[in-house]
Order: sequence, then structure tokens, then C-alpha cells
Amino acid sequence: MPVSEALSSATKSSKVVVVGLNAALQKRFVLSPSAKLVPGSVHRADHMEEGVGGKGQDVAISLSCLVSDKRKMDDDEEMDIALAQFIGAGAEGEQVLSLLRTNFCLDDALTVRPEAKLRTCTTIVGSDCSTELVEPSGSIQQDELDSLMAKVHAKCGGGDNDASVVDALCIMGSMPPGCPSETYADIYSRAAADNTLVLIDSVVGVQPLLQSLSTGKKKGAVLKINASELCRLANVEQEESTSEADKTSEKDIRKAVTSFFQTFKVGKGALDYMAITDGRHPAHLVEILKDDNEDASSPSFQMLKMDVIDLLSTNDNEPITLYPIGAGDTVAAGTLAAWQCLSSFQGEQDQKQSRNLLSRKVQDLLATKRKAWGLTANIENDDMALAFAFGLACGSASCLQEENSVFDVEDAMGLLGKMGKPQSLS
Repeated sequence: MPVSEALSSATKSSKVVVVGLNAALQKRFVLSPSAKLVPGSVHRADHMEEGVGGKGQDVAISLSCLVSDKRKMDDDEEMDIALAQFIGAGAEGEQVLSLLRTNFCLDDALTVRPEAKLRTCTTIVGSDCSTELVEPSGSIQQDELDSLMAKVHAKCGGGDNDASVVDALCIMGSMPPGCPSETYADIYSRAAADNTLVLIDSVVGVQPLLQSLSTGKKKGAVLKINASELCRLANVEQEESTSEADKTSEKDIRKAVTSFFQTFKVGKGALDYMAITDGRHPAHLVEILKDDNEDASSPSFQMLKMDVIDLLSTNDNEPITLYPIGAGDTVAAGTLAAWQCLSSFQGEQDQKQSRNLLSRKVQDLLATKRKAWGLTANIENDDMALAFAFGLACGSASCLQEENSVFDVEDAMGLLGKMGKPQSLS
């Protein structure tokens, strides 16, 4: 699509933009409830399903679950969710685009259809664990990348403007071949403004993106990352872990956070938080302190330990199959939605007038949880702690559903209600 056509076809209406450049068709082979996943063995699926894959697409689907819940409960105006994405050619691409439009009512004004075929991701789900096989992605051509950038600029109204229509920008996952390392930084510069919250869940294009964040406009920024990914990115060898399913020690997490800032030479103000997940193990929220020590090799930080509910122990010992693929992306979605909600009002009247993705019953639960934990309203780090807790509850709830990143908001609310107060480790 020519750049001029992209500019004329997009309108400035979206409030949440999710960047998911590496979409996929997701196939799930689900074994019987008693069948364990054994490498080298033949596995016969109990049933097979197809759906949408890709980290950005997972986030948008999770956000649509929150919007669907809000639509059932509230009458006020909803926020728009748009996916900045490449959906490749072929039957796979048509199927994914149809699912996004029909099942999840997602805005495709920022979608570009490249000539390359869409990849397929295959998940094998056993009673004890899951594994995923990912096809290589097709290459993106320069004119296809230019078309996406033009759409983002026209739709979002950020960059040089004082205010963007984008309240929240979520940058997710890997990039297909043909996208330079500056791609995420370029999208951020076109989409974000002083009122934009930014959540990043990616380990590619990190350096140019952090550099842009340190000098660009935003309301706040958080890096959401898996503990094992953080250790690899920061070149920290995990002392007690042999796989991503193992628990990462607090010592390794502290070392990885410090090494991350030293490795990437993160400019002051680039990030406000790091939200570190570790599968079924406790998560950690890192608040990056705004000190004035220019000579320090890395900024000071303080850390909270966050509860993750053990789903197996809450099921009365009945056999249960969990579906963890995409759960981390649901954490990102829930965290961003709650963060946007909590930071968008200063009192009860503002709450009633604020446009956000959460129904009033979810907002009421957050207020109840805030009071129970002794958190202070409108204090940024308290808002983020509560938002991350809600995100973790959403991620756990998604493990109860077969489809990637789909969850029942009632399940998430129940899990949040069981979570204990974050523990300060500083």
C-alpha cells in the first residue's frame, strides 16, 4: 500500500495500540488429561484446535476479554484497541485476520498484509507441561514497513505533538526478518506523547528503544520480562536453574537487573519499572529510583515480591490440565489495562468519567484490594504494584482456558482476591 493511501485510510481514534509484528496461526494439539509429554515418544492428540498466535495478538485478545466484560456490565463509552501488525499472505493469514475481526472485534486499521506467508506455531499440551514449535517468519519488505509506519503516524498523532490519542502503547515480542533493530523505537516516536503509558515485553531492538524512551515523550514506561529472559539478556548465569520452568533466585534477579542497566547503558528516565515474571513462581516488581548520581554505573532500585496463586493446589486435588502458552502476554495486558485505569483519575468523580478497559466491578475490587494492602491512591509505585498484581491474576486465569490468552474476568478477580500483599525486599 502506498504511503499516501495509508495516511488517508487511518483515522485518529484509537486509545490502546498493541504492536505485534510477528503474528502466527496457532495450532494446539491437546493430549488426554492423563497423558504426560515425553520427549521421543509418539503422542496422540485427544483433540486439536486452531486460533491466533503471536505475543502482540495475545495481548490484544486478552484486552478484548476485559472489554467484553466491561460491555456486559457498563453503559459508558469503551476504549478502542488497535493492533499494529503484519498479517502474512495465504490461507493462514486470512484465517487469523478473520478470527481477530469476528471473535475479538479488534481494529485492523494498523494492519499491513505483506507478501510473505504467515507462520504457524504448534503447541503440544500434556497433563504435566506444554511445549511449542515455532515456524520461521517470512521477510518484510521496505515498502511494507513504510506502510505500517505511515499508518501508525496517521492513526496515533504522537511524535512531535503534545498529546497523542494513544493512552497506552504495548510493544510485544520479536520482529520478523526485514525489520531493523530501530523499528520499535520508530513506532514509539510516532505513537507516544506526554500522556502515553508504555509497556515493553520484548528482548529485540532493546537498545534503540531504551535510548528513545530516555529522551522521548511518555507518561511512564515499564519493561515486563520473564526472569530467565532477563538473565540471558543481562548475561547473568542462573546459579540454581536448569530450565525456564525452574525458580530464579532473588540473588540472580538482583544481579540481572543491575547487569541489564550496565549492559544497555539505560539513560535516566527511560524506564520507571521492571515487571519480572517467573512462571508459577513469585514475580518481582522493580521500581527504578530517580536519583541524581550521574556517576553511578546503574540506577538504584527497590524491589517487591509478588504473589502468584498455585492453581494446582486450589483445585481440591482433582486432575487439571493447565494451558500456560500466552499467559505471560495476558499478564502484560492485565497490567497495562489496570495501570492505565489507576493512573487516569484522581478521585471518584474522575473515575466515573475516565475511559478505560476495566468494568466498574473490577475497579471496585482494585479499590478494595488497595485498602486491604494499605496502598495509597495516586501514588505511582502503589498504582503499579496493584496493576501488576491484577496482571498476574489475569495471567493465571488464562491458564485455565485452552485458547491462548483468553480468560474469564471473574476467574481473574477471584485469584486477585486470594493474593497476599506485595513484600518489600529492599
